[in-house]
Amino acid sequence: MSKITKEDIAAGVAIGGIGIFGFGCYLSLIAIVFVSRLSLLYGLFFSNWYNAFDSTIIAILGWIIAPWTSLAWMYIYFNNGGEINGIYLICLIIGILMDFGSWTSSQIKRNK
Repeated sequence: MSKITKEDIAAGVAIGGIGIFGFGCYLSLIAIVFVSRLSLLYGLFFSNWYNAFDSTIIAILGWIIAPWTSLAWMYIYFNNGGEINGIYLICLIIGILMDFGSWTSSQIKRNK
């Protein structure tokens, strides 16, 4: 095991082979994964988010199963009265694709 010197720290080498600047990648990955759920929690405590869904059960299941789609639907509901047309349709499709991407990436990781 080699010692970490001041020169290594200055060059960005940290314990475990992860550079100081490499940690930003992990931080951004964590932010991407959790930003949808944190946004929904913010909406839970500081807005009337439940009005966007028919029941609280559907809202909670949406938060667990498809958080990006739930966020897109809440955005559409509060900004366009729940009508899906134009740019709001694109927003909903992006939310669905982001949820689908997270499902498939986790499935690929499980199969490895």
